[in-house]
Amino acid sequence: MLSAALAVAWVLAALVAPVLSRVHSLFSPGWSVRVLGLGALALAVATLSSVVAAVCAMGVSVGLPVGWLWAVMSFVVALGVSRVVVHVSRMRALSRSADVFRRGVSDDHGVLLVDDPVPAAFAVPGGRGAVVATTGLRDALSAAEFDAVLRHERAHLRHHHQVYVQMAELAACVNPILRQWCREVRFAAERHADECAARAGRAVTAQALAKVALLTSATARAAPDRLGISDGAHAIVQRVCALRRPAPRRQRIMPLVAAVLLLVAVGADSTVTIDWMQDRLVAERAESVADLLR
Repeated sequence: MLSAALAVAWVLAALVAPVLSRVHSLFSPGWSVRVLGLGALALAVATLSSVVAAVCAMGVSVGLPVGWLWAVMSFVVALGVSRVVVHVSRMRALSRSADVFRRGVSDDHGVLLVDDPVPAAFAVPGGRGAVVATTGLRDALSAAEFDAVLRHERAHLRHHHQVYVQMAELAACVNPILRQWCREVRFAAERHADECAARAGRAVTAQALAKVALLTSATARAAPDRLGISDGAHAIVQRVCALRRPAPRRQRIMPLVAAVLLLVAVGADSTVTIDWMQDRLVAERAESVADLLR
């Protein structure tokens, strides 16, 4: 029973990885962001708890004292979350450095127009948030295309895409085999922002996306604290093609039900492993530590 519980999260992670990109065909862009972000975080917690439980089980089998079990398990957890601490520290530093953009916003629409010939546009989350665009990008686009870019960036802030992106980033810090989820969450976030921008015109949004991708191809650099309209070449082609098609239909209920059931299963698996460890590490009133380690 315990061995099956320990394997569930890892088996799910292994089975989902090869078909992860198909999630976008099952969910609307907005739901893809949520499902992928929450799924990655849930799997990270479940796989980490299963590793800790496995270490606990090995310690119990060799008769390791409870104090030593706590020490060994704390060490394993520390290893698992050490990259999380580094990542969070880096995000905090980047957020502090982005304050210059947030403080610079002076209009009611949360847009900061920077006098710079280099074409660029990105969203800066945190606080009231800010949309940053350069005069170089504004001058290279038509008024309608530039408005589409601003709508895209505002959508990132309004729907809190960065929260789900960071869920996946933290999950990958805990368990590196979940790294692929980061790329898929980011793609889903960009697709959702595209669809939000396209409500005022799909053709002009697709045209703006293609132009921005070409304009920023030489200068774009991935920044983990920002979400912009540009992305890798393959992803750009996919996004432009999606905008050339009709808007996505309303979300079907069955994929959502399946996603909820999977999340519940992963959560239940984590609960089982954590409860098993608690039973062996914390003596209850009617039990002694010796009884629990039998």
